[in-house]
Parts: sequence; structure tokens; C-alpha cells
Amino acid sequence: MDLVHAIHQRRTVHAFTDAPVDPDIVARALAAAHMAPCHKLTWPWRFVVVGPQTRRALLPTALELAARKNARCDGDPTNLPPKLVAKVTGKICDPGALVAVVLRMSDDPFTAREDYAATACAIQNMMLVATDAGLGSKWGTGGITRAAETARLLGVDTETEEIVGFIFMGHPARTPTVDRPPVADHTRHLP
Repeated sequence: MDLVHAIHQRRTVHAFTDAPVDPDIVARALAAAHMAPCHKLTWPWRFVVVGPQTRRALLPTALELAARKNARCDGDPTNLPPKLVAKVTGKICDPGALVAVVLRMSDDPFTAREDYAATACAIQNMMLVATDAGLGSKWGTGGITRAAETARLLGVDTETEEIVGFIFMGHPARTPTVDRPPVADHTRHLP
């Protein structure tokens, strides 16, 4: 697939099969992420490849967060409807690969902004490699990325780092379509 085609084909996939992802694809995605533009060569990103055992350890936190959102559960994960338990479990456990993208924080506001932008570019590179390999991907930034237990399980020092998101990669169960407005609606040309 050529680059422009991959850019146009990339979609945020919300449902994955449980088929495994070739570790070589994950390695290529990480190598591409590391090639992102990086202002002042700060290399602010860290990548944590989250394996099956750690994902299962994340599941109670994900279920607790789901229970807090569900009014009928009174915040108790044991009251979650079985269908919702299956959905949350699939979200964490099904994608063939899960990578946490961690940003080393900067006290300087300008550097912090540049580092976040560089990390977003790294994420896009990663997702384009997944698309090129015929996989789907998603950049998830939900409550699980901000939970203290997630940081602890992933070895993230919340004094100096933050989780920018989880990148889910895998074989899509469904690939959504997106009706984008024309680029002309978002472009100005000056003389």
C-alpha cells in the first residue's frame, strides 16, 4: 500500500477479533513511531507493549470504570450486565496488540506542547503501519489511561510521565466509514 492510500484508508476501529497480530508488525509500527518529527530531539515518547497477562490485570480497573458510568450498577462492577462485561473485556483483551504511549512531561510549556505534538505524530505513524499491514487501529484516551492502577501496572511514573493513550491494533471485526467534509471547508488560500 502506498502512503497516501494508507492515510485515506486508516479508520478508527472500535471492535476487533481476537486473532493475534504478528509481532513483526508491532515492531515495524514502533520503529515508524520512533521516526516521528521531534522538536529539539527530545524523544519524549515511551512505548509499553501490553501483553495478555497485563491486559487481564487491567480488566478490573476497566470494569470498575464502566460500573461508575452505568447508573444501574451503583459503581459496583459485580452489578454490570453480562453484555457490558463482555464488551469491556473484548475491548481490553481482543485486539491482537495493545501499546500504551507514554509522554515524558516537561515543565516548560512550549516544550510540553511540542512534545505532545511529536508524540501524536508518533501515534499516527504507528497507526499508518497498522493500516498498511491490513490491520485496524484505535487511539484510546478513556479513563483507563488516567487511572492510577493503570500507571502502576504499566510502570509509569505519574510524577514525570503521563499516558497519552492506548493504541489498539488488530484484525477489525468491523471497519467504520466516515463521511468527511471537503478539505476545502477547512482550507484558506492567501495571495
